[in-house]
Amino acid sequence: MVLIDKRKITAIMTLLAACTFCVAGCHKSQDNGASGESVKESVSDMGQAGSGQESTQQESTEQEEDVVYQPSFKEWEFQAQYTFIGAVPYLSSFMDDDTLWGIGNFYNEGKKKDEIYLAGIDLETGMLTERALDLEAQGGLDFYEVNGGYLAYAETEKMLYVYDSEFELEKELDMRSVYDGLKNEGRTLSCEDVVVDAEGNICLLSNNVFVVLDGEGKFLRTIECPADLGIANIVLFATASGECYAFGCINGTSALTAYEVDTKGGKATKCLSDTSAIVYSIYSVEQANENMLYILTDNYVLEYNIQTSKVREIFCLLDYGIQAEQYCTVFHAKETGGFCIANFSEQGDVNDEGCRSFTVEVADAAEMHADEVQPRRELVMAVMNTPTLKDRAAIERFNKYNMEWYVKINSYESNDEDYDTCLMNFYNDLVTGNGADIFLIPEYGGIDIANLGEKGILVDLYELMRNDDELNAEDFVPSVLSGMESDGRLYGISPDFNLFTLVVKKSIFKKYDSWDYGTICDMLAQYPDSELLVNTARDIQFDFFTEFSMDLFYDEDTGEYDFTSEQFIKLLEAVRSIEPEYSVCNGTLKQELDADKVLMYQCMPLRISDIKWVDIYFGDEDRVYAGYPSRAPGAQLSFSYSIAINKQSENCEAAWEFVKEYIVNYEAYGYSVLSEKLDAMIEQEMTECLSYDSNIYGDMMEGKVLTEEQAQTFYDILASAQVSKGFSTDIYNIIYEEAQAYFAGTKNARDVAAIIQDRVQIYVDERK
Repeated sequence: MVLIDKRKITAIMTLLAACTFCVAGCHKSQDNGASGESVKESVSDMGQAGSGQESTQQESTEQEEDVVYQPSFKEWEFQAQYTFIGAVPYLSSFMDDDTLWGIGNFYNEGKKKDEIYLAGIDLETGMLTERALDLEAQGGLDFYEVNGGYLAYAETEKMLYVYDSEFELEKELDMRSVYDGLKNEGRTLSCEDVVVDAEGNICLLSNNVFVVLDGEGKFLRTIECPADLGIANIVLFATASGECYAFGCINGTSALTAYEVDTKGGKATKCLSDTSAIVYSIYSVEQANENMLYILTDNYVLEYNIQTSKVREIFCLLDYGIQAEQYCTVFHAKETGGFCIANFSEQGDVNDEGCRSFTVEVADAAEMHADEVQPRRELVMAVMNTPTLKDRAAIERFNKYNMEWYVKINSYESNDEDYDTCLMNFYNDLVTGNGADIFLIPEYGGIDIANLGEKGILVDLYELMRNDDELNAEDFVPSVLSGMESDGRLYGISPDFNLFTLVVKKSIFKKYDSWDYGTICDMLAQYPDSELLVNTARDIQFDFFTEFSMDLFYDEDTGEYDFTSEQFIKLLEAVRSIEPEYSVCNGTLKQELDADKVLMYQCMPLRISDIKWVDIYFGDEDRVYAGYPSRAPGAQLSFSYSIAINKQSENCEAAWEFVKEYIVNYEAYGYSVLSEKLDAMIEQEMTECLSYDSNIYGDMMEGKVLTEEQAQTFYDILASAQVSKGFSTDIYNIIYEEAQAYFAGTKNARDVAAIIQDRVQIYVDERK
């Protein structure tokens, strides 16, 4: 049975204005920030003619543009054994004005089978009720909402189940004869979407053809799906009066297209000729009123006028941090005007009672007059690449809950231009005073944060921290914070970091006075039958060795470089000893290390669990976390990107409020830069038993918590970790290209080093 242990209702807030957020669709310009002030319209040439009708349509359009949609949010947390909601609802979810419905499965241990459940969340109270549906399907079920009820299609059994509006089973339709008939015509039967027309006929979308059946499941006809609806992501919809429509994206242009499907006449007629509404994905269609349909797309809610075939963008989801992702978003047009959107998120692993925590958030977007909306002010964040899902989540959270400001993304990424051109556009905006308020700067994106800071373009974030009671320098991991500094100033800050290091037996390490590439080559000479590293490939390690040791050959501060040095020659020799293809050890890694058949173990990156694995690999043998050779040997810190604030911005204080929230709430890929969050992660590893039974090296480890000694080892490694200085993607590319001749045996190391030196000199001279 379904267990509900907790219900928490949180009325979060009502946001003040619709705004603009440009990631992949929210692109219209709005002077006052209200959704509906500047609306892009596309008018079909199939619209009604006549002066009287045109006047009525113009008046109607003006009234429509006065309406904006302002969401308020409710959130519920609960626990359940079934899986009807979560990151991917197992079957389907629906919503009406009162209830959010979910249909999913629950494995009954007693009966040894899956059972289908219906659950409903009251949208006012958050109370959840559930009941089992008398339905089974060996291969799974797909549910669809249709006029007056619901349909469920069982692919394996080729059965169609018809439910009324209360989810009571009305009839079962055997589809095997339809399947056989289509098969004889060289077609296949599937159910990608389904609607019911005015006469009760059933229309299925099946492999780019519309299959029409009568109300008893008898085959009537097929209708070819128009090519410009696309080959996927087509959504069917039947109006309250029974007219059927198909919405899709025109191939190659990502533009919306629509057809009316005449199930009786057997044809599909285009009912939208202007395709200016850019759509990448369509998730749902709902009827707003007699003449209006709402279309939920990836970033927008579109309004489609049935009578005039007009389409306009009425709501940008990303303005309010709403993610329209297939299988986790439910859309509903309210009878009172406006619409609701529900998002689901999964909150963790199954607990001892077999329950999983879920969060359900509902955005209720009510209709309002534009004059009633108080606009928020805009912060612009420049990015060189499309933000990741975690980056977007942090931005969306701010946009959802901040009542004064919202963040708009200005992406320099372009499919039509190379990266150098995008970079030039970024710098041109800085020079002309059109730079953003906030910058999201990739670590190896060709943007020198320290240089921008020294030129007075970036804010020293320490200045903002000194007067801030919520977040200051004492809240950060000391070594990590210093690693992000430039001459004692903090021009950019990353929300997370990673550690990279090499581990060597102490018995071998102590034979040498220094840790450099000469030492590594001597180790290889001392153990000629040994491998430097296993379970890796040459290119992978060449990347790490070059990146983390660049300061041995190139001085970022002085601009001096020497790739003809003995250290660089030895780096090439060390890397050449590594197998070009991915190599594996003959026994377990512990056995290979014990026998000195493998000289080092690499942590790339170093995870908390690696500390436990290292103890197993090296056993009773003392080991040294030596790191990569550099001017300050030890573990290397790595950041994927930094966030910075434009000193020329008039909104520095507001930008800092965003940066703070971004850092504090960011779900780290690696480790959080905040001491409290990092400590909490370590404490969790010391209290929860993680079951790592085996790994790629063939070693075994029973589930063990992190010990205090192992935790201290991690903190010791972190305390002395450094940031690699002077790495340049362009210089690395030169090194990599020329080094291939040495690895292939066609040139010696010194000749290759001389060529690299000459090419780097040309590169540096060109940029002076």
